[in-house]
Amino acid sequence: MKYVALIIICLYSITTANAEEIKLNFEWGDIPNCSSGTPNVVSNPVFKLSAIPDGASWVYFNLVDFQSPYKHGGGWVELDEDLLIESGKFKYDSPCPPGGFHTYQWTAFFTDKKTTIGWNGKPTGVIKVLKAQKRYPE
Repeated sequence: MKYVALIIICLYSITTANAEEIKLNFEWGDIPNCSSGTPNVVSNPVFKLSAIPDGASWVYFNLVDFQSPYKHGGGWVELDEDLLIESGKFKYDSPCPPGGFHTYQWTAFFTDKKTTIGWNGKPTGVIKVLKAQKRYPE
C-alpha cells in the first residue's frame, strides 16, 4: 500500500510540473505612433517569459499582423537564465495599421541552436512555440 501511495505522489508531481504552461508577454515600448501604413524600423519590444523551455538556447521572434499580409520581420535572441528579454536585441518593422487598429501577434520559436529559417518562416529544430498578441495602438 505504501508503494501505491508513493507512485501516486510521484505521478501527481510530474503531472503538475508538466501542466504548468510557459507564458510569453510583451510591451510595445517606446515606439513612434504610426497609422500611415508605412512602418518604422524599431528595436524589439521587451519580452517577458514565465520560464525557458527545457533544452532551449535560442529564440526566434516573428511579428504577424492579422489584418494585413505585411511581413514585419523579427530576429534571433540568445537565451540566458533571465526571463526578461530587453529591447535592442533585434530590429523589426513596427506596427503601423492604416487608419485604425490591428491585432498583432509575436510568435517565439525556441530552439537549441540558431538555425535556418524555412520556407514557411519558421526556424528548423523548434522545441517549443509561444504566442502573445495585442492590438495596436492599445
